[in-house]
Amino acid sequence: MMLFVSLPWPRNKSQAQTRALRRIFILKPRHNRLFCTVREPAWAQTRRAFLRTLGTLSGGLLLSSLLSLRAPAAVEALQGVNRPDLLPSGPVQKLIDRERFLVSGQRRRLQREIDALEEACGVKFRILTQRYPETPGLAIKDYWGVDANTVVMVVDYFGGVGNVLKFNIGANVDKSISPRFWSRISSKYGNKFYLEENGIDQAILSAFEEAAEEIRSTCKDAMI
Repeated sequence: MMLFVSLPWPRNKSQAQTRALRRIFILKPRHNRLFCTVREPAWAQTRRAFLRTLGTLSGGLLLSSLLSLRAPAAVEALQGVNRPDLLPSGPVQKLIDRERFLVSGQRRRLQREIDALEEACGVKFRILTQRYPETPGLAIKDYWGVDANTVVMVVDYFGGVGNVLKFNIGANVDKSISPRFWSRISSKYGNKFYLEENGIDQAILSAFEEAAEEIRSTCKDAMI
């Protein structure tokens, strides 16, 4: 005896495919136990092959259409910016708050903590707030002497796309701290909900404090 039960697939992005494709569960009694095998009817396999072919063709047409179009000026402008004229004059500043996201007291406190972290662990933590394309860009590398022991946190609304906190991690720091950590604090403090509730200044301070704590813990472990 065979019992056929038709069940819908779990929902996915394509409701049309969800409705169209169904799996057939074939239940067979054997040795007083019920075994279940899964098959797809021939019509479902034919439809799947058709959809796969259609996707390949439409993807190819879309790609050829995109290649035939000239990139708009806004896209062409997304090149590396190099504006040393936007760097502060005088002594090198480890915190460059071009957008004035922080008040003077917060900046002074953050600068002291950056100095203390560098003295304790040798990690150069640098912070830049900007609003692209008004940014020093590539010029910041020589200005700060960015190397394998440097962490750069860039704070920018990036046109309202993604998190406002981005990290550039030096190779030596990357070896001791997982990339997942930086992704986590970027998402935790840089998302729009956190900003709406706490403000961008608290996002910067909280992200630095958690990052500094992690750097100090790995630094102590390395000394043991």
